Amino acid sequence: MRLKIYGCRGSYPVSRKEVVFYGGNTTSYLLESKGKKIIIDGGTGIVNLGIDLTKGNPKLSQEISLFITHTHWDHVMGLPFFQPFYGKNFNIKIYGADTETMELNNAIARQLDGHQNFPILFQNLEANIEFSMLSSGQGIELGTMVVSSYQLNHPGRDLGYRFSEDGVSFVVLTDLAPIEDNYLGVGMADAATGNPGEFEKDYINGLLRFIRGADMVIMDTNFTEEEIRGKGHWGHSTPDQAIRLFSNLDNPPALVLAHHDPNHTDGQMHEIFRKARKLGKENNIEVLIAKERGEFRL
Repeated sequence: MRLKIYGCRGSYPVSRKEVVFYGGNTTSYLLESKGKKIIIDGGTGIVNLGIDLTKGNPKLSQEISLFITHTHWDHVMGLPFFQPFYGKNFNIKIYGADTETMELNNAIARQLDGHQNFPILFQNLEANIEFSMLSSGQGIELGTMVVSSYQLNHPGRDLGYRFSEDGVSFVVLTDLAPIEDNYLGVGMADAATGNPGEFEKDYINGLLRFIRGADMVIMDTNFTEEEIRGKGHWGHSTPDQAIRLFSNLDNPPALVLAHHDPNHTDGQMHEIFRKARKLGKENNIEVLIAKERGEFRL
């Protein structure tokens, strides 16, 4: 597997000289395995991703699987400018969960409404586009690859994904916050009613099962420990929280810090990475960091 980062900022894109090292585009990753092209999220990073896919021979027929973790704007705002949407030779299947109030296809289509949000109607896109709704715990197969999902603790309905093929597994956890007395996802507050401690334990154990045995996990670590105070309900995590979670595993996967706060400069990110790597080493966890145009091979 090869993972390429096209966007790793959270919340909104940024463009200033202080962020050029890690990049300013919001979340979008390209995972390639045995000829398959799998995209995770459609933040502004998907614009350059689409340009790369259409370089060379723009008329070459291509199959793309696009997995949406959730439909908050920073994870879908690049979709109207995704060039493969406008090519007849592209077959694109979009996977994700319905929102609390809207089916997945409508949540995506409203980004291209032909009027208020974007001048082109989704129905007029030239690519062959299909949708497949997923729910937490559901698994699908893409050839010899198995993709599984898990609902994350974030406002709305947000899915983490695990991609496994030929003994290699890669996991995406974005966005998510600690669960303790903090029930953010659709249905979580109701599920915790009566016995919140048991619900929290089940959620954490389920999350650990989801990442156990993986080779690499890229995770939302938006905040520092100081910044997250009073903001747990925003639905994000810290590097320290991620390392504490991973330390419950006997053989923890490599942790890739991502969903960087848009206010963090390159200098601040260097320091966050330095501290996280030190803490990771103390807990026998390899800590890496996402940067735009960076690549990981699994």
